[in-house]
Amino acid sequence: RMRTAKLELQLRSKDRQIAKLSLGYKEYKDALAKSGVRIDHKTGWDEPKRMMASFIADSEYDETTGPQPGNSLLRKAKKLFVASNYERSAELLEEFIRSNPDNPNMPQAFYLLEESYYHNDQTEAAIREINSLIAQYPETHFAALSMDRLGTIFTSQERVDEATEIYQTVIDHFPDSVAAGVAKDQLMRLKQ
Repeated sequence: RMRTAKLELQLRSKDRQIAKLSLGYKEYKDALAKSGVRIDHKTGWDEPKRMMASFIADSEYDETTGPQPGNSLLRKAKKLFVASNYERSAELLEEFIRSNPDNPNMPQAFYLLEESYYHNDQTEAAIREINSLIAQYPETHFAALSMDRLGTIFTSQERVDEATEIYQTVIDHFPDSVAAGVAKDQLMRLKQ
């Protein structure tokens, strides 16, 4: 009961933060659209699940009531990813995404999948998953991290103007995030 009350307080706090940012969200979507990323709001998720995915960190998620289907599969995929077995990690992540569409860890799964593809030199597949993640979960920190990766890919493809736009979008819309720090560093490198 106390855990429920604590989660309700956190949710109300996050709702207030969302209300403050709602004006900037349209600008965020416009910046993404300008960069060629389409945000699809027809994800099949109802709003509470989407909010859970956006706000619950791994440590908090472990404390939520009831086991979530597929979590053991996701843990195996993470271990393989950490061990640099990107091909097998991608296989398990694809299976997790396909078979667990309502799991609150879906943004993390998409992120790990795009990173697995990237590290396995499958750039087009990585871009496809980045776009899926950003389209379905644009407000998550995983979207910001994926946008940093997209900027890296664009830079390697000598698409400097597009990379610059992506990095600036991360800085503008996720200003206090780790991803914003990475984006600032990358922008400084591009300007040199």
